[in-house]
Amino acid sequence: QPVLWLHCSSILREANIGNPVGSRQLDGIWMCSAQEVMKAVGKGLVPAEEFLAVSGMLVWAKDGGENQGIEGDLELGKFEMVPGSARMDLWSRLKKQQILTPLNFEASLQSSEEIWSASGKEVSKSGSKEG
Repeated sequence: QPVLWLHCSSILREANIGNPVGSRQLDGIWMCSAQEVMKAVGKGLVPAEEFLAVSGMLVWAKDGGENQGIEGDLELGKFEMVPGSARMDLWSRLKKQQILTPLNFEASLQSSEEIWSASGKEVSKSGSKEG
């Protein structure tokens, strides 16, 4: 299964490593290739820990029209954007996750639930769907 490489680093964004996830979130999470990860780490731009590798992710197809994919779902109110002020804290929590194994399953699930809950609290505090 392909691995999705993500980062939320201003240094990597300035070096144009990857592409933003969503056309309106240039200062948010970016997606990149394994080659870009190796290039950035090899050049010493950032340590490898700045990247989050995700496997087994489901991405839904865009149906066409004005409201497409996740951006369309955001516009329709199906999801809410975590406020920019909270992103780095939540991102650092996500980076602490480990490859899922039978030994860490419960701890990983608890960590995921805590991150999910924290993101919801931040959205509620902001009272806004803007990022």
